Formats: sequence, C-alpha cells, structure tokens
Amino acid sequence: MIYNLENKKEQNPFLAEVDNALLFKKMVELKEIKKTRSNLQNRALHLFFTMISNQLNEMGQTFKYEGLKGQPMELMFTPELIKTTLWKPLQFHLFGKMSTTNLTTEDINKIVDVITKYFGDKGYEIEFPNDTFKNIEDENNVK
Repeated sequence: MIYNLENKKEQNPFLAEVDNALLFKKMVELKEIKKTRSNLQNRALHLFFTMISNQLNEMGQTFKYEGLKGQPMELMFTPELIKTTLWKPLQFHLFGKMSTTNLTTEDINKIVDVITKYFGDKGYEIEFPNDTFKNIEDENNVK
C-alpha cells in the first residue's frame, strides 16, 4: 500500500498498518517513493527547451546534422532537438533514466544546473523559467 504522508488523512491509516505489523511481528519493507514531475513541471520543462532553442537561433547558432547520405546540413534549433540531443543524453548519463516522465524535481534541478553552467561558460545566458517553476512547486506543496 502507498501512503502520501503529506496528506493528513493518510497518516492514521499508515500508522494503523505499522501498529498491525508490529503486533503480528510481520516482515515489512519501507521505501520512500520520490515524486516525479507533474504536468505543470512538464510544461515548464518544455518551455525551457523552447527558450534554449529560441535563444540559440536568435544568436545565429545552427545545429549541424549529418543528413542525407552523410551530407552536412545546418538546421535551426527546435525544442525537440534540444530535448533529444542535449537534455535526454544528460539525464541518461546522470541518472540512468530514459524518459523525462521518470525525473524527480531534484533530477530536473541538477540537469538545469549543468546546462546553465555550460552555456554560461560559453557566454550565453539561459535560465530555467524560475517563476513558473517556483509557482509549480508552491502549488504542489499546497495539497
């Protein structure tokens, strides 16, 4: 059974289960389940991809693609290119996670730190939509 201990209504049933396990000397496993990103966090993440691609395009940067029969092509950046060529390889190498749906807020923050530092070192200012993300976290903690 999964209990969300932030919800006061679920705390007493959880404690009753613990008492029952103690009474009958059951073997139990207790593990923390980290929250994965919400739909609002997903939107903020995709907004971040859009912001990066827009800024790179405005700066005249292009994506070099070995296209048709190995012929090089220069493409404009898109949010999908940022997600597949920048974000996903980082998330896999840092956390071993293939899908963005499996990321926790903590994972997202770490990847954002890596990306913003990388671009900052190159003289490009790219920020995660902090106001959006702060509001998202506030809404998730209100429950």
